[in-house]
Amino acid sequence: MRIFSFSIIPIIVYLLIGLSSPDLKAQSIQDIILAEQSYSIQQWELSEKSYQKLVSNNPFNGEYWYRLAWSKHNLNKYESAKEAYLQAIEAGYQLSISAYNLACLYSLTNEPDKAIKWLYYSFENGLQGREQLINTDSELDPIRNYPAFIDLLAAGEPDIVKSRNDKWTKDIRFLKTRFEITHYDLFSVIDKTLWDKQIDHLTNIIDDLQDFEIIVKLMEIVASIKAGHSYVIPPFSGEYHFHQLPIQLTEFDDGIYIKQVKENDADIVGYELLSINGIELSTVIDSVQKVSNPENAIMKRTTALFYLTLTEVLAAYDLAHDLDSINLTLRTKDGAVLEKTLKSIPYSPEIVSKRSTLHGWVSMNEKSTSPLPFYLKYPEESHWYEYIPETAMLYVQLNEIRNSETSTLKDFGEQLITISKNNNISAIVLDLRFNNGGNGLLNKDFLLNLLEIEQVKTPGQFFTIIGNRTFSAAMLLASQLDQYTETIFIGEPTGGKPSHFGDDNHFVLPNSGLISSAAQTYWQSPVSYDNREWIAPKIHISMTSDQYFNNVDPVIKYLENLF
Repeated sequence: MRIFSFSIIPIIVYLLIGLSSPDLKAQSIQDIILAEQSYSIQQWELSEKSYQKLVSNNPFNGEYWYRLAWSKHNLNKYESAKEAYLQAIEAGYQLSISAYNLACLYSLTNEPDKAIKWLYYSFENGLQGREQLINTDSELDPIRNYPAFIDLLAAGEPDIVKSRNDKWTKDIRFLKTRFEITHYDLFSVIDKTLWDKQIDHLTNIIDDLQDFEIIVKLMEIVASIKAGHSYVIPPFSGEYHFHQLPIQLTEFDDGIYIKQVKENDADIVGYELLSINGIELSTVIDSVQKVSNPENAIMKRTTALFYLTLTEVLAAYDLAHDLDSINLTLRTKDGAVLEKTLKSIPYSPEIVSKRSTLHGWVSMNEKSTSPLPFYLKYPEESHWYEYIPETAMLYVQLNEIRNSETSTLKDFGEQLITISKNNNISAIVLDLRFNNGGNGLLNKDFLLNLLEIEQVKTPGQFFTIIGNRTFSAAMLLASQLDQYTETIFIGEPTGGKPSHFGDDNHFVLPNSGLISSAAQTYWQSPVSYDNREWIAPKIHISMTSDQYFNNVDPVIKYLENLF
């Protein structure tokens, strides 16, 4: 049994309670609040009674049916709970979890065929955490010895004695099946014939490939779907642990530079990268882009700079023959060209997830005598702001669409309303450069609060900084700002599309332990005809390596000159 949380209707509706209700066949505000409250505190008998009353007057509301079903589920009223779940599904409400809970009920009432049917239906609609659920949920215990359920479990169980070829074949077929079951409208983004051909080809050449080459091929096949939330994660532990060069690369206006490096190689931080193992950098990038994030051309090139630091990826494309050391050709700040051999280290996803300088690493701007620019002050904070008295600008950095430990995004929006009322603000600057997403459902409350601020609705007084890391839920926010506010986008094109396949949906391959994700939803821009590959800035401003080295933010400098 899996609990799914829901937001409670804002208690602001209490304003309506005092109004007299006409004698109509309609649910009263009091009835709705009573149902909400009893459900939230798990008073299941009262919740059942309340939602039964609501659906009798309003049978079109899928949420009401789901909550009625869940209340009955907890009261062990299995048959009537089934009917309520079916009504929720008919209304299209929370299909994956409604179907999963329905499968659990059919298990409890010893109807295994129906249980299996609804399990598959829940998978097809993107059930999160499905592998753990079907392996551990006690409500599925009554059907664990049923042959179809054993087959379902066996598909995700590692093989103990089979050959290497058999194990990889099973993993490849498992990935294929999971994508076909759970990916949102898979064959609208990749031709089924091509998909089948790639899978069959890889299966047929397993014995000709090393393990890391098989993994890279899997990464390449999934990248061919061209959905940024569909991927195979390079292994960062276990038998197939990948290796990386101890550098982080960034493309500036004047070239690709080593922005960060481990301390023992600090002498090359800030150098321009020209070639790898004697192969021109443009050639290397073209090769590794086969596995980089394919959301759009901006993100594809940006993430290629990460993938070319993975030595297994380099080796898979015949760009390296030694996984332990790689030769780099570099250009120093004074124009000298030199060679440097770097030893690889075990790959850690921290290099991708962390926005600030890694522990034990050095950054190319650390020796600058200038203060940090705003966007580098608190990169690990979810959200923060600073009022700039000299220009009367309000700088707001939103690094992820998540609530922080100290405040929700809704609270943060309310703080911005207060500060905008208490100060004579010339402009608001919202910085989304580092924001690669989070929970898009949190955008609503933040946006509604922004719309209370006068500058947001005034042309020329609201600017949104975007860049190649603006992605996923941040793209949803940017699209909403584009549609509903007077914002002027400034900076560089986004790494995400306004309309896109989204929501990571992870599963684990049974033998290799590789983690993959099949995007499970489609997020639509506020307008249906929005086919843009990215949001382009109205004012394009890129950064040079010298500006980063000297802690200069050209976007803020531009805006400071306006105000």
